[in-house]
Amino acid sequence: MAKKKVAVVGYGTIGERIADGIDLQDDMEMTGVVDVAASLPIRALGESDKDYPIFCGLKDKVDDMKKDGVKVQGTMEELLQDIDAVIDACPPGVGAKNRKIYEKFGVPAIFQAGEKYGVGDAMFHPMANYDKVKNQKYIQMLSCNTNGIARQIFACDRAFGVEEAVCMI
Repeated sequence: MAKKKVAVVGYGTIGERIADGIDLQDDMEMTGVVDVAASLPIRALGESDKDYPIFCGLKDKVDDMKKDGVKVQGTMEELLQDIDAVIDACPPGVGAKNRKIYEKFGVPAIFQAGEKYGVGDAMFHPMANYDKVKNQKYIQMLSCNTNGIARQIFACDRAFGVEEAVCMI
């Protein structure tokens, strides 16, 4: 079975962790990371032994990234032509804009938690609703706080059943 080609869009703290996780998977290929500037994580990536190709999310920022010493392989749109999925770890609001681009290329995406509710077609928690979302093309992860609450409620539901829960953070 061929490895799934996966890219990470937004290479900050979360994006870096996701890229490293993908790189460890036997069934996935870390195909590239996308960002729009020569940020500290992007510069550090270029100086590391990681071989993640770097792409620019905005055509008009490619030259700026190259001037800042980043070895840009191309644009996000070029990358999207040859991948199977995207994990979008961009700052809040950017993922919603990116979804339109992913749709244009027919690339499914998982959006990290910073986005407003609704950027994905479903909210996802692997313990609670994997079967419900596994065929969705665009899904959104829960925030870390919501994720923790969902784990607790799921455990209680499995142990004795939960009909309704009201939670406050």
